[in-house]
Amino acid sequence: MSTEKKGVRLEHISKIYQDPKTHKDFYAVKDVSLDITPGSFVTLLGPSGCGKTTTLRMIAGFESPDEGEIYLGGEAINALTPNKRDTAMVFQSYALFPHYNVFDNVAYGLKLRKVPKEEIQRRVTDILALVELSGMESRMTNQLSGGQQQRVALARALVAGEAGKGFAVVANQVNQLADQSAAAAKESDVLIKTSVTAVGKGVLLAEETARQLEIIADNSKTITEEVSGIAETLENQALEIQQINDGIEQINDVVQTNSATSEECAAASLEMNSEAEHLHNMIRELKVSEFDE
Repeated sequence: MSTEKKGVRLEHISKIYQDPKTHKDFYAVKDVSLDITPGSFVTLLGPSGCGKTTTLRMIAGFESPDEGEIYLGGEAINALTPNKRDTAMVFQSYALFPHYNVFDNVAYGLKLRKVPKEEIQRRVTDILALVELSGMESRMTNQLSGGQQQRVALARALVAGEAGKGFAVVANQVNQLADQSAAAAKESDVLIKTSVTAVGKGVLLAEETARQLEIIADNSKTITEEVSGIAETLENQALEIQQINDGIEQINDVVQTNSATSEECAAASLEMNSEAEHLHNMIRELKVSEFDE
């Protein structure tokens, strides 16, 4: 196997499938051209169903293009099977062999390429250290977490594609991506915790607000009842005051009547006093007259 760095070139490749319901042909990938230089890191970005995975599968040899040509270095590889290409692929479902342990899963591609046992041991050990799975070589895949299974699939792809210094470049890029992912995960964790705290405070504030509103409603009800009681009391007092005013008015009538009677009595008394004084004078005159005689 050559250790020369090789670029990948796609020239107007297309992949056509047939719709099982309508039996009409449709393009999963249409007229794609791409030139990937050796040692570069390229990402295919696009919405679901745009043909990213199909393109990768054609490069790896798991699908054959219906149109166009794929070149690895300067060699056309359309007719080569996956095991004859110097490529590797990490599948979305990982595609780990359940009857193999971690070491044998990672070493599988190297064994197909007839790499010497000593070289397989070294390269598998190095790549497992890179993805932080050292000491797990003998574990079966069903004994791994989802993240560990993903790292096994990544290690298998990286170790099969090792070619001199190119491996160090890929390893460095993987480390950078791991650091970025860890930083992003940490930031996401902080954001989630902050959001949870904010939501918790919001719930507490809402509960406190509801409690205060309930207290205000109870107080308003009590105040309304007290106001109604005061209004009823004032109405009763108003009736009592009206009754008192009526009584005062009757008393005033009686007083006025008595005042008039008192004036009449005083006039009569004066008249009687005058007559009494007149009689007294007459009696005195009679006595004087009798004395003179």
